[in-house]
This record gives sequence, C-alpha cells and structure tokens, in this order.
Amino acid sequence: MGHILLIVGIIGAILTIGLLALLFLPELKSLGSGNASGGLSLASLGKGSLDEYNPLIIGIAEDTYVILSPKAGGGYYTYLKIEAVDLFDISDENLERRIRGFAKFLEANVKGIQFVSFATKIDSSLQKEHLSRRIAKAKTEKQLQLLEIEMQKIYEAELTDQQKVFYFKIFDRKLGSLKKRIMLLGAINNDFPYEQIKGMDEIAEIEKKLVE
Repeated sequence: MGHILLIVGIIGAILTIGLLALLFLPELKSLGSGNASGGLSLASLGKGSLDEYNPLIIGIAEDTYVILSPKAGGGYYTYLKIEAVDLFDISDENLERRIRGFAKFLEANVKGIQFVSFATKIDSSLQKEHLSRRIAKAKTEKQLQLLEIEMQKIYEAELTDQQKVFYFKIFDRKLGSLKKRIMLLGAINNDFPYEQIKGMDEIAEIEKKLVE
C-alpha cells in the first residue's frame, strides 16, 4: 500500500511539474532571450547604431520605443516630430515661438516630456503638399500668385538653408503607460500634429544630433 501511495505521489509530482512548465515556458523563453520589453522583440544594437550615441540604450520595441538599460533605471521613451503644416514659410520665427510656448506648457504639466530641437537639412515635403492643395483651391489670380511665391521660397530654401526641427521626447517606466501618455497628448494638442518616429536609423539620427 505504501509503495502504491509513493508511486501515485511521484506521478502527481511529475504531472504538476509538467503543468507548471507548460504554463511558464513562454515566460522562461522570453526571459532567457534577454527580452526586457515584456514579450516585445528587440532590435539588435551593433557598433555605429544607437548605443554609439547613448550607451544606456539596449534595444527598440515595436520599431519606435527606445528601451533603457536597468543601469539607467529602465523604462522607455519615444520621439514625436512636430509637424508644422499650417505655415508657409518654414523659417518663420513666429512658428518657433508658438511651438516653444506650447512645449513649455507641456513640460510644466505633463510628467516625463521633454522638448528637443536642432537644425538639420530642410525637408519641406509636408509644406509643399499643403501648399499644393491650397494652390489647387485658389479662387483668385492674386491668391494663386501669392501661393506660388511661397512655394518658390520653399524650393529655394531647400537648396541653401537649414531648418529647425522640433520633437517631443516622452518617457515612462512602463510601455503601456507611455502609450497612454501619447494618446493624452494627441487629445490635448490641436495646433501641432505630430508624427511618431519609427526605425532605428531615424532614431539614431536624432540621438546623434543631440550629442553633437
């Protein structure tokens, strides 16, 4: 009788271990692969990539969320490029003043947000697209002439000038909370649409500019 109970106990223990393995094996695999993003795949960081400009970066989640090393306390951040499509002249000082005023408000009222700007080669594709729509809808010859002059300014600026670009850098310890924070920003921001930066190369270019 004792032998039977012992065998039953051993079988029960084996079944229990097997059940636990089935339940937790995906989690163990995730941990064993060094995944710091709760099941999200990480992009490898080789020489000349993100870690060249910021050694505290260990990977990217979903091709857009930068993952920080535990040495930095962990967490995630992403860049949102502010798209100022409502003005014609991309060097307009009033535009920068308006953006900086809005950024100052956000930094004072939204935790984990930082305003970033630097000069770069002009990319006026959005401005040209916006102007092209306005040219197509011009109602008078005078309106058309003024819009065409503005378009010519943009083409000339592309050849000779640089422009300032503006970003919000948003951080949170948890990825889910960061996503909610981005949604909140979209809900309170009507003046400046933004584009969330994706891809290691684009993110690396921003990191490079910030350390130059």
